[in-house]
Amino acid sequence: MKQLVLFFVFCFFIGYLQAQQPGAPTHPFPQDTVKRVDIIHSDKLDYLYVDSLHEYQQLIGHVKLRQGNTLFYADSVALNQRTNIAEAFGNIHINDADSVHTYAQYLKYFGDTKLAQLRKKVKLSDGKGVLTTDSLDYDVGAHIGSFKKGGKVVNGKTTLTSEEGFYYADTREVYFKKKVNLVDPEYRLATDTLLYNTDSQVATFLAPTTIDDGTTRIYTSDGYYNLKTGQGNFGKRSIIQDSTQTIVGDVLAFEKKTGQFEGKGNVVYKDSSQGVVVISNHLYGNRDKKSVLATEKPVMILKQEADSIYVAADTLFSGLMRDLDSLQKIYGHQKDSIILPDSLMAKKDSLPANPVITSKNNIPKQIPVSINEIKEQPAKEYINDKEITNTEIALSKKDSIDPIGRKDSIAIKKLNNFAKARQDSIKARTDTLRFFTGFHHVRIFSDSMQAVADSMYFSSVDSVFRLYQSPVVWSKENQITGDTMYLFTKKRKPDHLQVFEKGLAINHIEKENYNQLKGRTINGFFRNGNIENIRAKGNSESIYYAQDEDSSYIGVNRTTADMIDMYFANKELKKVVFRNDVKGKTVPIREADNSFTKLPEFKWWDKRRPKTKYELFQ
Repeated sequence: MKQLVLFFVFCFFIGYLQAQQPGAPTHPFPQDTVKRVDIIHSDKLDYLYVDSLHEYQQLIGHVKLRQGNTLFYADSVALNQRTNIAEAFGNIHINDADSVHTYAQYLKYFGDTKLAQLRKKVKLSDGKGVLTTDSLDYDVGAHIGSFKKGGKVVNGKTTLTSEEGFYYADTREVYFKKKVNLVDPEYRLATDTLLYNTDSQVATFLAPTTIDDGTTRIYTSDGYYNLKTGQGNFGKRSIIQDSTQTIVGDVLAFEKKTGQFEGKGNVVYKDSSQGVVVISNHLYGNRDKKSVLATEKPVMILKQEADSIYVAADTLFSGLMRDLDSLQKIYGHQKDSIILPDSLMAKKDSLPANPVITSKNNIPKQIPVSINEIKEQPAKEYINDKEITNTEIALSKKDSIDPIGRKDSIAIKKLNNFAKARQDSIKARTDTLRFFTGFHHVRIFSDSMQAVADSMYFSSVDSVFRLYQSPVVWSKENQITGDTMYLFTKKRKPDHLQVFEKGLAINHIEKENYNQLKGRTINGFFRNGNIENIRAKGNSESIYYAQDEDSSYIGVNRTTADMIDMYFANKELKKVVFRNDVKGKTVPIREADNSFTKLPEFKWWDKRRPKTKYELFQ
């Protein structure tokens, strides 16, 4: 575009050069514009005097001019020396050292104001992009071109159109206005105002803009996007969205090639397919892997209709189960964090019978209690919502050989089909379901349950919260503590709880009175969000307040046994069952001192308990 200036100079001085010929009137022009222009060819050269205001010099037929390395072509050129206006007609072409080419069918140049008007099939090309329009005005002094009747820029495979635009030759930028559309094999962009650099291919947004690459949609009104590299930076609460994920933030950055994104300032991440929301002030993620790392007061929300679960921590991370194997190495190098066990990763079974855990808090490497033993009922698995029995699961793992040798047995074929369906079901779950980890100062809130811990791991495959390092769980007036806890949820409500090592359950009665139960392991079971029964095993000990038939407290019982069960109804303790090697006594309440009514490990952690979900956002 810069070179268009030279063309205007050519036209301006054609009259000057011809005026030096014998017999032609001489009208000198400003000295700061005098440059040598050579007439290479013209079929015909005429001089025409009309009146004192109209005095023309005309070059007609295959006009070719040269100034330095720049060539100018036209069918004809006319210069009015009186008004200082030049006109060129037909097949206009300016060639600046084969680097910039300008084409049009008509040109009118006003020498006094240095304004050029190009009309009819105007095209500018600098080797990077091509601007086409039917009407272009160009300010020679400012090196700025403008169109107001529609224009198009084609840059490689990218096409930009708008009703109005300004072309800045010095910076190779085009400022598009009104109904701006960008079409590219990889992008679609729509806005009302856009600044585009034909050299760097960077689009800068100045108005509400939508970018759609077929997979991801970006909504923004501030920022820039590099169409060459697929990298963008967006402000003013921009949105990045695909079929299941949405990211909103004060400032967002995105890279199409890797799928990575980053958000700062009140960032909200949503996974609509699994009802998960993550809120934080700083968030990293990967669109393709559907993973997010949230810091600066992050809160995760597991949404459901009645009782959503809110999780806060210093750092929250979430990804798909299918990627857990590759992420295991990353976690292994994290200091002061839990190393996710191999047996908890996406294997054939959603939950192992004896999960293996390693940590720095003397958690046993092999937990000596199986899930099935605790629940005291067969484990259940489902394929397409149909329950599969343990017998079928066991059979599916055997070789497909008919007991009587008929390898084509119908029963065996059914069994093989079942085994394949089971594996496909497990793979589908690990490919779509999420896991979550929280590091340091973990806090969990729901209407029916609250918890705190140092770190946490949750898998959507089995819906289990694994809480590490001094965890505490509350449900109504009940508190449970231990070294490590597994909180099983059903429809995202507490279903049952396992406590490993130093388990202690406390039931607040009134004032300073508490029922207590401790054991090496504790297992609690919930109904409708309330604790229904608790079992302590291994060096178990209990303290409970006995009641008469009128529900009046008559004494305090303290007993040890191998195993102790407590049963609750309407949030109150109704029955205690002792098993094996039972030793204990009951004393009247007025005779029971604090050393008798409190276990040595007793600690009521009510101050640590999240009272509302809003506390998690502070």
